[in-house]
Amino acid sequence: MIVQYVEDFADRPRRRSLSASTFGGWLMTLVALRIREFFRSIPATIGSGRSRTERQLALCVALPLVAAVAAADQVEITPAVVRADGVRVHEVRSEFQAGVTQIRVLSPPGAKPAPVIYLLPVEARSTTRWGDAIAEILARGLHERFRAVYVAPTFSHLPWYADHPEDEAIRQESYLLKVVVPFVERTYPTRAQPDHRLLLGFSKSGWGAYSLLARHPDLFGRAAAWDAPLMMSAPGKYGSGPIFGGPANFERYQLTRLIARSSTPHALDRRLVLLGYDNFRNHHEQFHQHLLSAGIGHVYRDGPQRKHHWNSGWVGEAVELLIDAPRAGAEPADEPAPRTGQRRRRGRNEKTGGLRKVRPFQSRRRE
Repeated sequence: MIVQYVEDFADRPRRRSLSASTFGGWLMTLVALRIREFFRSIPATIGSGRSRTERQLALCVALPLVAAVAAADQVEITPAVVRADGVRVHEVRSEFQAGVTQIRVLSPPGAKPAPVIYLLPVEARSTTRWGDAIAEILARGLHERFRAVYVAPTFSHLPWYADHPEDEAIRQESYLLKVVVPFVERTYPTRAQPDHRLLLGFSKSGWGAYSLLARHPDLFGRAAAWDAPLMMSAPGKYGSGPIFGGPANFERYQLTRLIARSSTPHALDRRLVLLGYDNFRNHHEQFHQHLLSAGIGHVYRDGPQRKHHWNSGWVGEAVELLIDAPRAGAEPADEPAPRTGQRRRRGRNEKTGGLRKVRPFQSRRRE
């Protein structure tokens, strides 16, 4: 069966239109041809005249390559269509999503690698009831102030950044990790290290930003959430039920459970940005206390209140904190961030992780 699949895939370019092919697809075709040559070099029956060890070695070499061929065959990404505002739009067909989705990219000029900020959507497809993240970046000139590759993917279903336990067309986490991130990093000049993969969202995508970082701390660097239902304890609200597919799967993504895991506090320390509110101030206040109890240092801003919308003025602060975090650093759990221009007093103090405690933590509440 393996040999037949490779044979079929190796012959496929003759049956495939050029427009449907991508560089990745052609690369995998070349791999398939090499695998076919490998198998043809073995006698007609894979075990004929070969030792058991040799047969096992042959399969160990071939199976991962066949799997890669199969995966590449299930993803098609078009070349970019460049809009008048400079945003590049790719269309995607993937086994992880239903129908066609998009990856929109706003990349800085030049070939110098830059960090990536993933602008996680709150709506399915390309709808903009709650605003447009890329439009906000452009309108406020954030791409000129903060050099980064801004990426806005779309999803076929309401995005909660989870994989459904049964429906293969609702695998949002897998789509982002296995399709969007690898494509962006092989196509655009990015700094492909965890510290330079940044997540930004609000509402359900704020939840998604935090769950992605908590579940994959070795892949992403930092996450910012604004006005998000971070303390949600069961699926069902805000269209989450059909995405999580049941309580058991929901628990795998539940933020309070992820924070409570023994390895999470160290993994997330000083990597979370918790901002502002409209509908979910109580969630933010409770989650802030939850992080304090877990000993997880984070940036916390209680306000000002703004409209629950991408374009209500909060994105600039979130981008600035994500980009500047490597220099300024998030504060330990019991010490607030210094104001601009204020230097931290340093001293040995185990309780504050080596920083002398200057004053008790006070949230910056703005009414």
